[in-house]
Amino acid sequence: MAEASGASGPLDGAKMAAAMVVGLLFMPVLAPIGLARGWLTQRRKRRDALSFRCIECGHRLGHEAISQSNEQWDAEVRARQRANPDVKFRLERPHDAICGRCRVAYRYLESGRCFERLRSPA
Repeated sequence: MAEASGASGPLDGAKMAAAMVVGLLFMPVLAPIGLARGWLTQRRKRRDALSFRCIECGHRLGHEAISQSNEQWDAEVRARQRANPDVKFRLERPHDAICGRCRVAYRYLESGRCFERLRSPA
């Protein structure tokens, strides 16, 4: 009679080894696909920012709005790392573009290929 003690047998080890081999074989295919997808998303975001107007002031966002968002995010991450050098953070980026005129923050919605205004902190 077999016990369900949670101990793994030799078959479980063989399955794990097979999964690792398959993963290693597909890595040369999957890595470039992931890199290309990220590049295309960034390209679409920049192109869509050129045609999007700020809801508050009507100013076109453009590339500078994305650059300002990147600079602000990099500064926030560096400040957190300096304050807590031994902690590894898992952060979600709060914004993708910041209007250069009125400083309203926007998140890019890839599904609709548009920008959504973020609520200002109360």
